[in-house]
Amino acid sequence: TLNGTKVFVDGVEAKLQFSYTSSIDGLAQVNFQLPESMVWGTHQVYVKRLRADGTSDDSNVWPFEGRRYDPTLLGNTAYPVFAQNITRDPGGGNFVSAEQPMRPGDVITLYATGFGLTTPVVPAGSAASQLSKVVALNRVYLDPNPLLDPNTYTPTYPTDSFGGAVASPQFPGLYQLSFRVPYEMGGLVQSKLVYLTLFLAGFRSYPMPFSAK
Repeated sequence: TLNGTKVFVDGVEAKLQFSYTSSIDGLAQVNFQLPESMVWGTHQVYVKRLRADGTSDDSNVWPFEGRRYDPTLLGNTAYPVFAQNITRDPGGGNFVSAEQPMRPGDVITLYATGFGLTTPVVPAGSAASQLSKVVALNRVYLDPNPLLDPNTYTPTYPTDSFGGAVASPQFPGLYQLSFRVPYEMGGLVQSKLVYLTLFLAGFRSYPMPFSAK
């Protein structure tokens, strides 16, 4: 329970990460984590608000579709994807941008959600206490060629030193993956962009552009 709020997924209490209600307009936000045991298919979620007198109100039940995987890379308006260049700054303070593009040989770390189960499994509401690798992530590709049809093209350059993705040791529900930009891409980047594609148990993500030189 956070801030007098509970969230139920298929009738079972979910782990909460954040709960806030504005004193100005009454709008509220609740962040919760789906249970690691949830299977692919249709599920239901609702919110319970507790009053000081011990009574409570339940929201409407909202149906939603759950998938095995739905990879999403984290970012914001300044950096559409948080791509930390560990080579430029081992402390993680340098992010790939047009002003600071990735270079051949650079080690890049990305952060994501929706990568599915890890081995060993990390229970919902907990951060990884040991190395917990994503089961389904197969490969990360970078491609320096213009994309005529991003829905059908075949990536050609697997990233170097890719060991897979892991559950974050700091944040429940977050994944991180690292790779080295292939050295042979140095003479191939003409458009100042490379396109990154994730392969996850047969699922291929939409190619994402990054600045490179």
